[in-house]
Amino acid sequence: MGADLFILLHADALSNGQAQGATVYTLSDYASDAASAQLALQHNRADIIAGVDLNGSDDEVANVLIDLARQETGPRSESLATVLLEMIEGSGAPLSKKRQKQAGFSVLKSADIRSVLIEVGFLSSPRDRANLHDPEWCNLIVSALVQAIIAWRADDLEIRPLVRQ
Repeated sequence: MGADLFILLHADALSNGQAQGATVYTLSDYASDAASAQLALQHNRADIIAGVDLNGSDDEVANVLIDLARQETGPRSESLATVLLEMIEGSGAPLSKKRQKQAGFSVLKSADIRSVLIEVGFLSSPRDRANLHDPEWCNLIVSALVQAIIAWRADDLEIRPLVRQ
């Protein structure tokens, strides 16, 4: 569809109830911790790659083409995650202790678009659950995300001529 980025907003619950605060995830074959692995497992219904039609290609060729595309989208997703976290922190919204994580969420696997998953809070955390029900807090987080997207877009437009197409 020609989109520049794909952002997923989540508010999950973890059975251990220890997680709280916002976290931004980018794609990795390996989860950065056990909680990330658990969340990815909860969300991955099938290991699909969206947005790429590789019908008729053998698996080896398809994997090489996907890896090449991710060499461009991966670092740009990481830069988006960094800007998002800076703006969320600047808004005063709570962040998790480890604010930037990686996991193999299937929804992040499209090779042709910058993608991040933002865990805005955890329903298993009383503080986060209260924040998610607070209209002022929701406006604060939305404003931070909008500012981050605008800032990322400006930076991305500057480097676009340097990126391999």
